[in-house]
Amino acid sequence: VARLWFLGDFTDRGPDGIGVIDLVMRLSAEAAAAGGYCKALRGNHELLLIGAKRFADTPVNSGAGTATFQAAWLLNGGQKSDMDRLQDVHLQWMSRLDAVVEEDGHLLMHSDTTAYLDYGSTIEDVNDTITAILTRNDADECWDLFRKLTKRFAFRDEG
Repeated sequence: VARLWFLGDFTDRGPDGIGVIDLVMRLSAEAAAAGGYCKALRGNHELLLIGAKRFADTPVNSGAGTATFQAAWLLNGGQKSDMDRLQDVHLQWMSRLDAVVEEDGHLLMHSDTTAYLDYGSTIEDVNDTITAILTRNDADECWDLFRKLTKRFAFRDEG
């Protein structure tokens, strides 16, 4: 059985992020029809795009003053063409993705951070808590989630 996992950051890294999302969505459907699967995790850039669409220039408490999702999205490679082409189906798909999964004894996640543990002690709890945060649609809470899941290098060396 063929299995393929994408670990997030479909947008902000090239000229056609929405095209990448469309491709992964199509591959997922094709793989399921063929008896395999193609699945994806949500990365911090998906959180950023969701936030930029939902909250735009709403000020959020960044811990270092005031910030906005829109400004952070643009600063991190956001493409106007992606925002123009972003549809509800893309937002719904990104919002439903898990943050963490276990596959064949391997822990799959987007960022090498222990910040996932701030959202639960089991994979199910982490995913449920993060989905609940996105569902509540609170700009500050979503910003905090984005910032925490942007941390990296927790597993960089033996220490």
